[in-house]
Amino acid sequence: MQDFDAIVIGAGSAGSFAAKQLHQLGYSVMVLEKSRGAGGRCARRQVGDESVDIGCISLDAEQLANAQAVPRVQQQLDDWQCRGLLAEWAVDYGEGAERHMVGVPQMNTLHKDLLNNITINTEQRAHRFERSEHGHWVVECLSGAVFTSKALIVTAPPAQANDMSHAWPAEWLPIFDEADSTIQAQWSIVVELPTEIEVLHNGFRHHPVIEHAVLDSSKPDRDHSRQLWVVQASPVWTDRHLNLDKEHVGDLLCDAFCAMLDIPSDSATLLNTHRWLFGRTDHQHAPDGCLWDSERQLGVCADWLNGGGVMAAFTSAATIVNHLTEQEAPALA
Repeated sequence: MQDFDAIVIGAGSAGSFAAKQLHQLGYSVMVLEKSRGAGGRCARRQVGDESVDIGCISLDAEQLANAQAVPRVQQQLDDWQCRGLLAEWAVDYGEGAERHMVGVPQMNTLHKDLLNNITINTEQRAHRFERSEHGHWVVECLSGAVFTSKALIVTAPPAQANDMSHAWPAEWLPIFDEADSTIQAQWSIVVELPTEIEVLHNGFRHHPVIEHAVLDSSKPDRDHSRQLWVVQASPVWTDRHLNLDKEHVGDLLCDAFCAMLDIPSDSATLLNTHRWLFGRTDHQHAPDGCLWDSERQLGVCADWLNGGGVMAAFTSAATIVNHLTEQEAPALA
């Protein structure tokens, strides 16, 4: 049985950022991730020789402005930009170009960089944790693997987190329930248009069916000879079509995208359809964006606690790291 200073459950944006920060401070850290790789909502899909960002599309101007108030996050963004892992991308929604930032070559490049030199166990679903009589956390995985740590940070969606243990502070349980009721699912597709079809803008948003669509091929370090679009459905449309067959939903959303562009529906080639069950939230369920129990060294950090989105996840993680490391005479590191 391996013992660590801290175990982080989840290798999405919050978990990856928290793990990196603790590792830099000298903590022994392990990350447990149920999927095959890191990234969470910053996942990508391979489309021939290209890959596209199907979850988080970019860091927009509002998110970048929020990062300036959190030194740990701003320093990381500056470092990525300096090393060429984060680049500017101009998005024109028909109202003039907006300054966004994107990972190079993909958004999940940022997560891979965060987890470099950190112990990560992928395809390990943590399903139960309890505190031992010695005050350490014991985390059991569905595979049968067991790990222990002095501190435990969970980044799972609220319902999943709640199901993992009976050890949660009682005052956190209503927060889990409230957050679970506000998280929205999202259908997302990847569409290719023929190069001879000219589209005036590389971004669209706030359509009754389509919440957000961008020309992924216009991002830095992409194959600009192709027209690969990522199209994300609106919350209302997704809810109405939540449990339909994936192929059928993909066709419907593709047709809606073509109708929005006023082009024939057979002009587009549907390449991928994906459903995010925990796609988005715009609520802040914790005053400082995370939950932390200093006595038991137990915490939760995630975008759903902090207003939603990658930057919300990063800042939630930065805050929980501050809580953990600012304790007097910690028994860690």
